[in-house]
Amino acid sequence: MLKTSVLAAVLLGMSAAPALATTIAITTSGTTSGPVSGEADFTFSGNSLTITIKNTTSTWKDIASAIDGLSYTLVGGAGLTLTNVSAAGFMDCTTNPCTSVGTFADQHNGTTPLSPFGWVGSSSNLIAGGGSLKPAAIVNSTVQSVASLGNKQHNDLLVGPVVFTFTDTTPVTGVTGVTFLWGTQPNHTSGSVCGDLCEQLPPAPDAPEPGSLVLLGTGLVLGAALLRRRFAL
Repeated sequence: MLKTSVLAAVLLGMSAAPALATTIAITTSGTTSGPVSGEADFTFSGNSLTITIKNTTSTWKDIASAIDGLSYTLVGGAGLTLTNVSAAGFMDCTTNPCTSVGTFADQHNGTTPLSPFGWVGSSSNLIAGGGSLKPAAIVNSTVQSVASLGNKQHNDLLVGPVVFTFTDTTPVTGVTGVTFLWGTQPNHTSGSVCGDLCEQLPPAPDAPEPGSLVLLGTGLVLGAALLRRRFAL
């Protein structure tokens, strides 16, 4: 009886353990109308996937300096649905200099779409403008009003890091063949898995909720008490 109780207490503690999340960081660099660079972090856990895109370009030339999409091959991830897009901010570059704005607007069509701000995603690609590559390309806070970047059809822009959240019916377990799309041509640069400096993260536990910590602690205390009682007999 005591053995059964101890086992139940241990299993209670184990059941509170959080699911594991894996992040694969992909970087890219190359030349479009000028030097460009970026990063895409693929994080998957259970039936959820997030893709975080950062445009790390430092010298702005034109729209070809903005990230308009990704192509990739997911391992698993059937029934993938893009549910939300969250940006660090929005930028209007039809003015000089570019101006940070509080609400996203499709300036060419005169609408104010909510998240996902015109982006569409699937198991093989993630593209701005409903697949047209405009508006809502990804820049960073150092963006400048230059050349075609200021055309109305390209604005507003999303300031990275931009987080794309998906759900799926079959969990994603990996990603290969990541390619970054730049501008509306589009230009392409190949991605590569980060090394030690940008690291491909090993499986890491999600932060447990307070309720999970209480359950874990209760299970361990109960198990210890039962063991002490057994050895005292």
